[in-house]
Formats: sequence, C-alpha cells, structure tokens
Amino acid sequence: MRRIALLAVTAAALVLAATAAARTHAGSPIVIGWAHDSTGPMAPFDGPALAAAQIRVAQINAKGGVNGHQLVIKTCDTQGDKPAVSKACADKLISQGANVIFTTCDVDLAAPAVQESINKGLLTIAPCIGTDQMGPARFGAKGALAFSFGNVAQDEGSAMAQFAWAKGWRTADLATDTVIV
Repeated sequence: MRRIALLAVTAAALVLAATAAARTHAGSPIVIGWAHDSTGPMAPFDGPALAAAQIRVAQINAKGGVNGHQLVIKTCDTQGDKPAVSKACADKLISQGANVIFTTCDVDLAAPAVQESINKGLLTIAPCIGTDQMGPARFGAKGALAFSFGNVAQDEGSAMAQFAWAKGWRTADLATDTVIV
C-alpha cells in the first residue's frame, strides 16, 4: 500500500510540476498546496501520503527540481470534519501561490477544499479517495479538474470477484459490522 501511494504521489508530483512549471516564472518555485487532516479521522491516511510526497519532493529538488523550478509543499490542517476550516485551508494555500492542491482522502471531508480549488481553476488531487465522486459526478463541469489516485471501490470489488472466480471459488461468506453502519 505504501509503495503504491509513493508511486502515485511521485507520478502526480512530476506531472503536476511539469504542468505548473508552464504557469510559473523561470526559476520560481512550483507550489504544491496540501490540505490534509493531521488530527482527525483521516490523519492515518493523509499523513503517510504527505510524508511520501515530502520525501519525493526532496529527491526531485536534490536533482535540480523540475525544469529549473524547485518544488515546495505548503500544508494546511483541515481538522477533520469542519467544512469552514477545509474551505479556509484551501483559500490559504491558494493565497500562498499554490499551483495545485492535494486534499484529504475522504471525498465528503475534502469537498469544501475541492470546490474552492476547482473554482479557482486549480488541478485538485486526492492521493487516495476510493470513489468516482472525485470528479464531474459530484462537482459538475469544473470537476474535470478534480481526481484521485485511489481505486474506486467498485473496481476493487470487481477485481476481487474476478480473482475468486478464476480460482474456482463459487461461494462466499459475508461479515457485517452493525456498530459502524
């Protein structure tokens, strides 16, 4: 899981950095805004994604950055399920010159930051949202600027079913959790 997250963040950083480089002045840094939950329910997911990005950014910068531009990650804590804080966080990162925004790994918690970012025309990425709602399905036409590296849950279920079928498994057990649901 960590390896996949690292690869996803690395690929995103490179693609976004190259895209953002076209919008920056020669030699000026490419600013990656990171609106994440560092203390709430998404912290166990957001923290590792941010750490992987910070490691990769340091590696890229050690080799001269992207087309002569150093990468800079600026962070803001969305504090879990606080829509006003999430929106303000995105505004803060945008005002600090973010060329792209990364958001928390839950589409409901990320929505205020996503909406604010795409309304400003910024590419907005979640490192691990597992739903097709991170895009036009939820955010309309501007949602074309929003996407996730996460696998859509339906795709994961389909892949697991195909694997089970190929193994010859024809029955299944279902475990439910009545406490959470």
